[in-house]
Amino acid sequence: MLARIIQGILILALSANAYAKKKPQYFKQTEFETAIEITHPIMTANFVGDQQQEILLIGLNEKAEKVMEIYGLNSETAKFDLITQVEIPSSTIAFDLLANQKGNTRALLLSNSELSLVNFETTMVTSLAELDSIYLVDEPQFVTRKRLVKDLNDDGLDDIHVTDFKKLKVLVQQSNGEFLANDLPVGARVDMERNEISFSEEQFYLADTNFDQLTDMIVIEDGKMMVYEQLKDGKFSELRNAILLPENVSGMPWWMLKGADGESRDQSDLKHKKVEKIQDFNGDNITDLMVLNTQSNGVLDRENRYEIFYGQNENGLLSFPKEMNTQISAEGTLSGLQVIDSNKDGRQEILVSSFDIGVSQIIGALMSGSIDQDVYLFSLDSDDNYQEEPLFEEEVDLNFSLSSGRAGQPVILAADFNGDGFKEIMLSASEKRLSIHTGDDSEDMFKSRTKTHRLVLPQDGSMLSSADLNNDEKSEVIVRYGKQDDEELRKKIIVLSAK
Repeated sequence: MLARIIQGILILALSANAYAKKKPQYFKQTEFETAIEITHPIMTANFVGDQQQEILLIGLNEKAEKVMEIYGLNSETAKFDLITQVEIPSSTIAFDLLANQKGNTRALLLSNSELSLVNFETTMVTSLAELDSIYLVDEPQFVTRKRLVKDLNDDGLDDIHVTDFKKLKVLVQQSNGEFLANDLPVGARVDMERNEISFSEEQFYLADTNFDQLTDMIVIEDGKMMVYEQLKDGKFSELRNAILLPENVSGMPWWMLKGADGESRDQSDLKHKKVEKIQDFNGDNITDLMVLNTQSNGVLDRENRYEIFYGQNENGLLSFPKEMNTQISAEGTLSGLQVIDSNKDGRQEILVSSFDIGVSQIIGALMSGSIDQDVYLFSLDSDDNYQEEPLFEEEVDLNFSLSSGRAGQPVILAADFNGDGFKEIMLSASEKRLSIHTGDDSEDMFKSRTKTHRLVLPQDGSMLSSADLNNDEKSEVIVRYGKQDDEELRKKIIVLSAK
C-alpha cells in the first residue's frame, strides 16, 4: 500500500514538472555573440542616428585593448549585427553617455585633464574641454562608469558635471550644441582614515525648492539642504540658500562618520539617519524627503526603515515637518531600494528586498550556499500612507560561493514588458527560470497568475537590464553573463522581447 502511495506521488511530481516545461515562454528570444570579453554593464541608446536604440558593449579585444562595440537589430534578418567598434584611449579614467541636441548619443570620456566625445557614426574621438578634477591617474588599470551626465536644469538637454577638489565643474548644454561653463562651490567629499585620505564625488540632488517651476541643485551639509537655485538662463547661482532638514538627518552614510580617535562608529549602539531620496512621492507636485533610518545593537542585530517627510509650500519655499509622515518597514535588513510608478498615476510605489543576518541564518547559508531574500512592493493608501502590509511579496534566493569568494544576486527587475502601461515585476524563480508578475489596473496592481520564461540565468541577477530598443513602448530584457558563469556563456548576449 505504501509503495503505491509513493509511486502515485512520484507520478504527480513528474507530471507537474513536465507541465512546467511545456508552459509557453513569455518572451521571444534573440541572441548573438561578441568576440570581446565583456567587462561592463550593457547600455542602450540611439548611437547611430536611426529611430531605434542600439546596444553598447565595453570590454577587451584579443589584444587586451579596451574597446566599445555597437550592435543594432537588422530589420531584414531580425538579428543583431556589429555596427562599429571604437578603441578607448589608454588615458581614459571614466565614461558616460551624452545625448546632443539632435538626440544622438555619444560616449563622454574623462581623462585626468580632458573631456572627449566619441562619435560612433564616424568613430572619431574629439576633445570637448580641458579641465582639472580629482582623478589624477595617467594610465588607469581599468575604465569605470561615472555619472558625469544629467539634465541638470530640466530643459531636455544633457549637461555635464565633474568633481574637482574645491568645486563642481558644470557644463550646461545649449540648444545649438555648445556648452556654457557654470562652476559651483561644491568640493569633493573627503574620507579620512588614520593613514590615508581619499576623495570622492559629493552627492547632489535636483528639485524645485522655491516653486518657480525651475529645478535647483541641492547638497546636504550639516543638517541642511544647501540649495543652488536655477537662474533663468539655465545656469545655477553660485550663492546658496539653506533649508532645514528634520533633526539628526545627515547626508553621509554611517560608516563614513568617524570619532575623535579616527575610528568608525560603534555598531553596538548605532542610530543614524541619512537622506536617501529627494523627490515627489505622493503626486502633489511638491518635493518630498526620504530618509534611511538605521538602528543597530551589533553587527548581527540591525534594523532599518525608510521614512517619508512630505514637503510643504511655506511662503514660496520648500519645508519639511519635524516628524515623518509615513514609513516603509519590514522584518530584517532592507536593501535594493527601487522607487517606481507601477501604473503611471504619479504616486510612487517602493520596491525593496529584505533578509535576516542572524547567527542561525548565517549557519544555514553556509550549509546551503544561499540566503532567502524577500521582495516587497509597498503602495500608498488614500491618506498618503504607505501600507504596513506589502501589496506584493515574493521570495528569491541570494547565492554565494565560499570557494570563489563571490556572491550572486537574484533577478529583481521592474519594467513594462507588454506595453499596456503597467509595470511588471520579474524575479528569478530558479537558476533556469524567470517569473513574471504582470501588472494591471486592479486594486492589487498585479494579475494572480504569473508568467514564466526559461533560460540559463547569470549568477549575478544585476546583469539583466531593460530598455525599449525599438520604441514600441515595450521594454526588452537584455541578458549578459560574467565571471561566475560558464565560460561558453560569457560572450553571449540574449535579448528577450514580449510576444
